[in-house]
Amino acid sequence: MVLQRLHSSPGRRACCMFVLLAVLVSLLGAISCSSGSKTADDGKLVKLVFIPLTSDLPLFVAQEKGYFAQEGIKIATVRSANSSEAINAVLAGEVDGSIMNNYNVLFGAELRSPGRLRLFLPCAETDSDFVSYLLAKEGGSIKTIGDLRGKRIGTYGGASQLLALKLFLRSVAGLDPDKDVNLIQVSTSLQTQALSAGQFDALFTVEPYATIARQKYDATSVVDFARGYIMDPFPAGACSFSSDFLKNRPEDAKKVIRALERAVTYIRSFPDSAKAILPAYTPLAPSVAQATTIYRFKGFGEENTDQIQKLADLYATNGILPGNVNVKSMFIAASELVSEKR
Repeated sequence: MVLQRLHSSPGRRACCMFVLLAVLVSLLGAISCSSGSKTADDGKLVKLVFIPLTSDLPLFVAQEKGYFAQEGIKIATVRSANSSEAINAVLAGEVDGSIMNNYNVLFGAELRSPGRLRLFLPCAETDSDFVSYLLAKEGGSIKTIGDLRGKRIGTYGGASQLLALKLFLRSVAGLDPDKDVNLIQVSTSLQTQALSAGQFDALFTVEPYATIARQKYDATSVVDFARGYIMDPFPAGACSFSSDFLKNRPEDAKKVIRALERAVTYIRSFPDSAKAILPAYTPLAPSVAQATTIYRFKGFGEENTDQIQKLADLYATNGILPGNVNVKSMFIAASELVSEKR
């Protein structure tokens, strides 16, 4: 009927065509506005990669408590298997930053791609907040450090972890790790089972695996804060942004840091409540999460760069790193969080 009327009445047809054109323009305008709004929202999104372990607790607390939303920032999180994978994602531009990665990986990235990573909010082990242990089987032959000579000592994979074990043995027991003991490395996921199965007599490890070994495999602690014999405090890791993100979006970087700092304050004030959040973001059972010890998480500008530099130099001297890094230049300065836009 409409086609017939348009055909029979040129005036009415023109009028209808005008109306249809107006509607089309209106629809295109709405689509354009919607697209512009989406782009603006995407511009506010910050992509962070994380590892589902206790070391990333500040991120989990900030999400659970709504600190990012309160700062007016939207976060998209990407799960990673390990620090190397996480940092590669930052360097490739797939994400804007990463939460709590090991220093050996961060230093290695700096040597490969100088200035591409900028660090903030470090964590460390102290005599009151530690995560490293030397464990043995309950009722086994290892009772004290003096029992280690001639024994098999296990740890998880990685050159830096093997170095830490060797330095620990030299420092605390006066042992030659290449002659006085037999060192065995296994995958991270198998270390607790390997201790239980008797593949080695003692295990040099960190949380949450120490708690898992004690709860599930009848392990006992021979030495608490084992890495403290190497360095006290022992620098563990830090968060990072890509240098491009920091340069192009300093205000957003500041909001993320501020939200994570609030989480750090909460963890310090209410550690048990903070650890209760872990099962929602990690594979840890509630009993493991509550019993595990956690790092000393630090706020912005609280990094001890001299101590971290000692660790970097130690890695370089022992061949873990192919060269030296300038630790101080890797950390974000407060002046870099001020936008140049007025």
